[in-house]
Amino acid sequence: MENEARQKVIDSIARQLQYSILSDSSVIFLQGNESDEKILGSGTLVSIGDTTAILTADHVLEALPGLPEPVRVLFPTSFYDFPGSTPRTSKAIEYSAKKRIGRGTDEATGPDLGLLIVHERDIPPTKTIYSLTKHRSRVLADPRPNDVGVWVLVGAPAEWTACGEPDARYVAVNQQRVLMGLTDVNREFEQDDFDYLDITLGSNSRYGPPVCFGGCSGGGLWHVDLKKTVRGDIIAVDPILSGVVFYQFYLSPDRDGMIRCHGRKSIYQRVIQAFQN
Repeated sequence: MENEARQKVIDSIARQLQYSILSDSSVIFLQGNESDEKILGSGTLVSIGDTTAILTADHVLEALPGLPEPVRVLFPTSFYDFPGSTPRTSKAIEYSAKKRIGRGTDEATGPDLGLLIVHERDIPPTKTIYSLTKHRSRVLADPRPNDVGVWVLVGAPAEWTACGEPDARYVAVNQQRVLMGLTDVNREFEQDDFDYLDITLGSNSRYGPPVCFGGCSGGGLWHVDLKKTVRGDIIAVDPILSGVVFYQFYLSPDRDGMIRCHGRKSIYQRVIQAFQN
């Protein structure tokens, strides 16, 4: 009964987070034409002051076309019936700069972090832009303990891409799904002025996460607090962007893989400083 009650809480949290800033700030980078698109990586819509950008991994940034070529982006959203919304087709958007925050010589060690500076006019009204400057002071001065609340990985696994059935509007349909997976932080450390989080997300969980997380690179790692209402319900509150995915360690088929992310100091200190300099 205890396991059943725990699973009900997990299911409730998952439903709440499905319709939240976690999904509404996420983006998917694609390459190819509309009939044959492949996932390059993931990212999170952020702002630094008045500037809009997509926070991602540097190796994803490097794979994107150079100026003046546009980048192709898919903007997934939970607002299915939002006034003025359009079918979620990918969109070629212009960008003004690639901001390289850090890139190491070893993929697993890092650093691996970057910003794509974009125009706010190209962001659909269904999306939410997460302000790094608004949350900076609180996150750096008083970070939430790792064992409080839940951690959620958000990204687009390439292996989840599927061909859908054509309809009256489209000759070809590709289906790309976004993963929102509850995870645990196993290790937190700093190296060369960047911080890192090693997380695990089991391959045998109820919701069947992917074997390979390719495509999730650049995706966000969110730290979400949990509160109990007067009725005793557990609700998810105050999501904080707390990491950027960049590398997966493969262990073995019967063991959970480990995913390495940049942490809060890298985002709220190194990213903002690099942007301002």
